[in-house]
Amino acid sequence: MSTRFRDATYETQIRSITRDMEPKIRSAFTKGMTDIKDRAQMGRLRDALRDNDIALAIDSLIIDPAAMSDLQARIVETYGKTGEKTISGQTWRYPDGTRAVVRWNMLSPQAEEYARNVSGQLIQGINDDTIQAARDTIADGYALGRPTDRIARDLVGRIGPNGRRQGGVVGLDQQSKVWVHGGYVTRNGVTVWQDGLRQHLETDPTRALRMKLNARDKAFIRRLGDKRLTQAQIDNIVRRYENNLLMVRGRRIARTETRNAIESAKYEAWRQGLEKTGIPEEFLVRTWVHTGRAMFDRPWHQSFSGTSVRGLNVPFVLSSGAALLHPHDTSYGAGAREVIQCECRCDYEVDRKGLKEWYEGRMG
Repeated sequence: MSTRFRDATYETQIRSITRDMEPKIRSAFTKGMTDIKDRAQMGRLRDALRDNDIALAIDSLIIDPAAMSDLQARIVETYGKTGEKTISGQTWRYPDGTRAVVRWNMLSPQAEEYARNVSGQLIQGINDDTIQAARDTIADGYALGRPTDRIARDLVGRIGPNGRRQGGVVGLDQQSKVWVHGGYVTRNGVTVWQDGLRQHLETDPTRALRMKLNARDKAFIRRLGDKRLTQAQIDNIVRRYENNLLMVRGRRIARTETRNAIESAKYEAWRQGLEKTGIPEEFLVRTWVHTGRAMFDRPWHQSFSGTSVRGLNVPFVLSSGAALLHPHDTSYGAGAREVIQCECRCDYEVDRKGLKEWYEGRMG
């Protein structure tokens, strides 16, 4: 009984969940951010900006967890599907070898806590990043003397041909905001201003060629030569760049949270299985596996691949010093560098031989 990926049926099921749910999670993130932009109270926002009332301006954007409710639902759905497949994919037995019936319980305290944490930590974190990026955009806009109407459009984008708002920093994190509009960054303990794409396009468009623009915009800038871009041309290039950054962030969140939900659900499924069957946790063998499918391999994850621990609650301790119960676990304080877009997995297997010897010894 195991969830090692040599089990072809289980492997197919988990990969099917990944292929199905990751695009849905990405779409839910984009949908939520688009909804915030479309529903922003523009008149109230412009009035607040003219009155230098940053708090009211942020409030006018109506950034709240409800906008991300579909994102939360999709992540919890991924968790539930994985838990059910993990439970149903095993032949569960009591220590004496007789068959046991184990059902996935989405209402367990641990499963319910996971669902709450998606809202309390992930969704709130996304909202906090969005609010901070918006606040920085407003403050920097004032400092640079930008017109308030333009600051408003920098926040929520401009209405495109389809009648929906496109571009804008809403939905971007603080780093992306700096790439677009510039901002203050700290390097070696010193805070300095860093120009973004907009500053490059306004002063020296050739500097923008070093950024990740699409091929069409790079070709357009090269054709200009020494000519200056019009404000409309700058706005269009910036809008496309912002749209791309939002898609990149959506992919990053989807990839990370899909794997997080899957690995968390596998762990909870095995906890429920051990609890139901009465198998002592010391006979559970957990193995860290580096799949090699991540965009950026972490050498300390790669070298750790194949390392096993016994028990349910014994953490893996990586060479980086991070401790995790499974890939993506943060209960021991693992930071973003350990989990963002990580595609490692944890395999589970019961030491049947050791369990049999232990049981027979007890029976005398």
